[in-house]
Amino acid sequence: MKLYQDSKKIIIHQSEEFFLSPKELLETAMFKEVLSEYYQTTITFVKEETLFSIYEQIVLNDAYLKELPNHIKEEVFNLTEGFYDYWRKKEKYLIFKDGPLLEASNTFNDVIIKTYRLITEGLSGKKNNVYRQLSAGFNVVLNHVSTSLFEGELSHLNDVICLNQMVIRPPFVIRTKSNTRKGLFKETSVNLFKEVKDLKGFFMMPIKVGRELALVYVKDKYLHHGISLSSLFEMADTKELYTLKPSLMIFFGVSDSTYDNHYYIDEKKGYYVGIVSDLEKNDYFGYMKKMLLTLHNLKKINEGCLPIHGAMAKITFNNHQQKYIMMVGDSGAGKSETLEALGNLGEGKIKSFDIIFDDMGYLLEEDNIIRASGTEIGAFVRIDDLDDGYIYREFDRSIFLNPERHNARLIIPVSRYGFIKRAHPIDMVLYINNYSMDDQILSRFSSLIEAKDVFLSGKRMAKGTTDEKGLVESFFSNPFGPVQKEMTTRFLVDQYFEALDKQGVYLGVLNTKLGVAGFEEEGPKIAANALLDYFNDKA
Repeated sequence: MKLYQDSKKIIIHQSEEFFLSPKELLETAMFKEVLSEYYQTTITFVKEETLFSIYEQIVLNDAYLKELPNHIKEEVFNLTEGFYDYWRKKEKYLIFKDGPLLEASNTFNDVIIKTYRLITEGLSGKKNNVYRQLSAGFNVVLNHVSTSLFEGELSHLNDVICLNQMVIRPPFVIRTKSNTRKGLFKETSVNLFKEVKDLKGFFMMPIKVGRELALVYVKDKYLHHGISLSSLFEMADTKELYTLKPSLMIFFGVSDSTYDNHYYIDEKKGYYVGIVSDLEKNDYFGYMKKMLLTLHNLKKINEGCLPIHGAMAKITFNNHQQKYIMMVGDSGAGKSETLEALGNLGEGKIKSFDIIFDDMGYLLEEDNIIRASGTEIGAFVRIDDLDDGYIYREFDRSIFLNPERHNARLIIPVSRYGFIKRAHPIDMVLYINNYSMDDQILSRFSSLIEAKDVFLSGKRMAKGTTDEKGLVESFFSNPFGPVQKEMTTRFLVDQYFEALDKQGVYLGVLNTKLGVAGFEEEGPKIAANALLDYFNDKA
């Protein structure tokens, strides 16, 4: 059964479309519909029904080819090559219920390639000398289960298909209508559960954001964003759906735009709920990711924790010295790029390099010590700011978003869930300055007051990752929770930074120069070298 189809994607339910041979593939409604869709884009003298009939005859009986004139064979061959490319460029999703995901993914890929070769080799009259084993099947094969998580007024949520496991065939390239995120998420006192009435065509994906369980309800046309979440956050398994109480919930692709990019806190039930509407501007992964993190951060603020927009890593040097480095800065400051450069340039000096978080974490107090914990297992990074060789090294593990456009991104797993959710010690907290031309790359604040002022100002040179331009400020470099709860965040900054200072944590500035023309690539490398020199001197 076809669940959804447009010019870019197709979502199929396994029960009606299971095929194990070229003959069975041609008999599916999916094959006929995509062929018809492709045919409408061509100019040819071969009729659509004739084209399909030729395919059937080739698959069933090779002798039929002898009756075809050469000019028809050549035209059908060219149409087949075009059809194959058209099919491969689509985002293709197959959904099972308790199915063998790995076997299905491999089988369908093999059957589609076999069908293509059977037809093209039959038309050309010879076997190929070179075979390219491309990814031609479904990009993603998913398992779905039924759930009974809610009662009463929320019981209708149980009707939404839950996707709890998947197989992705990377590299997976996604092209969306929007490529930047704009504005802030705003709170409403309206109970958003009552505003989400029609969930037809939605899927639910259970995601662990740090230690919180989130239920992400996503409309079929935006399923690609839900798939992207699986490389950035840990997916919850079926047991955890019932042992962990969900606290974060978002509805992505809601038809009513009244509460677009708004959130609601149900304090009585402990739910943090967000809505992102079905609007062209919202077809960008940043809206899903940042709404999730905003809800997470609001909950942490209410629990007395301090959300950190930045990156953090545990670095183990060859002399067994360990350092836990946290970098704080808003989008485009150079956090991820500096960590990546640190890992590359530290070869021969660094024994291991473990990412705790690449975008969002939080400070908490444990045993009277300030520690840090992460939220994500992956990284969502700008391709333009990465080392030239990075993409090629990680090509086969990545999800690419709009690779040919400005602000192109890739999503890649970089850590393990069991590691990122721990409460880690802290040795350095660095404000990432991407605009200063100061020759002093790494410096320590002379006073706690100076440190808090700089961190709270959140000044940076905007890199085009949002709608901001030029030198801008963002409160505490974090518009995802702290901006919405500014007074509480100021109190928490005072509390946590005073404690960090008493613990002897290095509070300083690192100049990445990522926002300075001509230093986009070299700036993070210079910053990474400054850190390596500092630790070498302290060894």
